[in-house]
Amino acid sequence: VLAWMRGEGIEQALTWDQVHSYAEQIESQLVEVSHGTKAPATGRVRSRKSPLPAILGAIAGVALIGGAAAFLLRDRESPTPSAKPALPAPVIIAAAEHPTPDGGTKSLKAFRISACEVTIGEYLEFLEMLELLDADSRNIFDAKDQPADKADHEPEDWDAMLAAAQSAGTWNERPIDLFCPVVNVDWWDAVAYCDWKSGRLPTQEEWFAALREKVEKPEFLQPSDWGPVTSIGMDDKTVNGILGMAGSVSEWTRKPATNPANPLGKKRFVIIGASFLKPDDGALARDWTDDRHQRRPDLGFRIVWSAD
Repeated sequence: VLAWMRGEGIEQALTWDQVHSYAEQIESQLVEVSHGTKAPATGRVRSRKSPLPAILGAIAGVALIGGAAAFLLRDRESPTPSAKPALPAPVIIAAAEHPTPDGGTKSLKAFRISACEVTIGEYLEFLEMLELLDADSRNIFDAKDQPADKADHEPEDWDAMLAAAQSAGTWNERPIDLFCPVVNVDWWDAVAYCDWKSGRLPTQEEWFAALREKVEKPEFLQPSDWGPVTSIGMDDKTVNGILGMAGSVSEWTRKPATNPANPLGKKRFVIIGASFLKPDDGALARDWTDDRHQRRPDLGFRIVWSAD
């Protein structure tokens, strides 16, 4: 990693975000080995001239790498004049019997859920990481059933969206920056990003449990506009600090489910929560779809992890 930071053996020296990504992945491998699980055959990030697979193959006996990863992560978290504004931390939802969107209850294990939707800046890091991989390795985060004809995870109109966000300009006649939720992503894109972050999409039951935690009447949450996630006000914020569930953008969920309006119909994938374009029903809004390729300028996602 230190050699890559100096630009040795690669076309361009690593950025701090790339250093952070490598360090996280090395640390992840150490955790897997220490828990007795087999490390994957290929590293999470691998440049065309990267020795990372060899490092990971011998990682169980190289405790020093873990110390280096911890040092890099600690150093990156130190405040600097150019540090990015901090995004809100994930929120832990306790194990319990939780209310479901259809009026029942369901026992759920404890989990963590991101306090806001994934942002354009965060998604950019994912795409930059994929560019570091050999072409035949860029599917390592894909869902097992992803169609063979889906070639990449670039959102629709990505170049224009990113350029406007990086310059704090406008996109689709709306102000935009890197802290706005990423949109125009399909279900496959969201699944791959979540896997890269060692998480997954929430089920609709988990999403609703997070919404209802300490919130008796979620219908009173007021849909927020699309903008930086850090600017969402108290009207679209749960007691636990989860932002944008009533508005901002609608969100992909993990599994198909039955539409209660058609209980004998087949299960379809759920898009949950209202958006700035479709604010009706707020946090209680749901759409069902068979089209996991669907992309919309008001559709994004957030992530769930295990509680630990």
